[in-house]
Amino acid sequence: YKNFLRMLSNPLPEMREYFDKELDYLSRLVTPMSKVMDVGAGPGRLMMRLGAKPVQQIDGVESDPRMIGAGEQLLHGMNINYRYIPEDFFYVKANRDYDLVFASYNFPGADDIHPEERMNLLKHMVACTRPGGSTVVSFWKTTDEVWLRKYYKDAGAKIEKIEGNIVRTNVGTFTRFTDE
Repeated sequence: YKNFLRMLSNPLPEMREYFDKELDYLSRLVTPMSKVMDVGAGPGRLMMRLGAKPVQQIDGVESDPRMIGAGEQLLHGMNINYRYIPEDFFYVKANRDYDLVFASYNFPGADDIHPEERMNLLKHMVACTRPGGSTVVSFWKTTDEVWLRKYYKDAGAKIEKIEGNIVRTNVGTFTRFTDE
């Protein structure tokens, strides 16, 4: 957990490039009047970076209290109008309130979201988005074994086995996105 947080704040160069491109893309979708929802906000990496642009509000949906605690520490004292919604996203009421709803990085491919449920995740995200707004899923996809070994080591996990897009580690099993 601590290694994961450290890795997000000081990412590998390949990840930093991805994070910067992702932020640039999302930044073009917001205005100072935008309401934004970060689905699977984790420790607030994108809430901090996107919220630093003037937006009306940024809500982070996150069910892990450790991630919320880390995010509260990260965002404390910053001039960002944010709040955490401490729930499982599938139980968040969809009111079409948000100009931008996005899920990023690991959340869309998380092992606790069954691959067959990923379409329901996207549908629920769309149901939270205002007409004319944007729904975005951004994820890092690589199955390059050399890079995966470097990445998981940096996150503090030891790879036990890689089978196609499934990476088994000492801290859990992770399903990487396939081209499909």
